Amino acid sequence: MQLTFSSSVDPKLLWAFAVDTRPPKTKMTPRAPKRDLSRYIITSCSNQVKALGVSAGMRYSEAKKLIPNIRVITYGR
Repeated sequence: MQLTFSSSVDPKLLWAFAVDTRPPKTKMTPRAPKRDLSRYIITSCSNQVKALGVSAGMRYSEAKKLIPNIRVITYGR
């Protein structure tokens, strides 16, 4: 199910943080630039996003389906 927004919702307020669930690499080699975003988990999000159904522990792909214009800041270990 995809939600529609009224014009009163400021897109700048639709944000979340996500981390990679894979264990960190032990070697000091850089990761490949291509990321599999389906492995990312939301760790925190704005109150506006919470009101639209996104919560901590949700997968990145699920949050993106609910709110297509959400801005997710990712951190890969």
